[in-house]
Amino acid sequence: MAVSRGKVHTYLGMTLDFTLPGKVQITMFAHIEEVIIAFDEADPKGGGTKTTAAPVNLFRIDQDCKKLDLKKSKVFHTIVAKTLYCTKRARPDTCTSVAYLTTRVREPDIDDWAKLAHVIKYL
Repeated sequence: MAVSRGKVHTYLGMTLDFTLPGKVQITMFAHIEEVIIAFDEADPKGGGTKTTAAPVNLFRIDQDCKKLDLKKSKVFHTIVAKTLYCTKRARPDTCTSVAYLTTRVREPDIDDWAKLAHVIKYL
């Protein structure tokens, strides 16, 4: 067990800032940056930005869409889990998209990867 002193602490991906008297400011910039880096490593050509957290076709499922291979499927699951942690702690605006993506981690397809890319671009 380590003792930490001071006004700014990092705990479970959150930065707790007690510099303002009587207030605490909680941010997760480092954890969100880690999610973005993990996605960029898996899909280097997937850069860009989006203005909304949810794509228009979020709830549409194409039954004939090709499934992701095992390696990319595991990366999909990892990134969705990390994004879910961010959603619950600091980014409730991504809740609808991430909640849907958590239902797709068993057998994700190419469309699900594109929807995850949309959320990451929004972040």
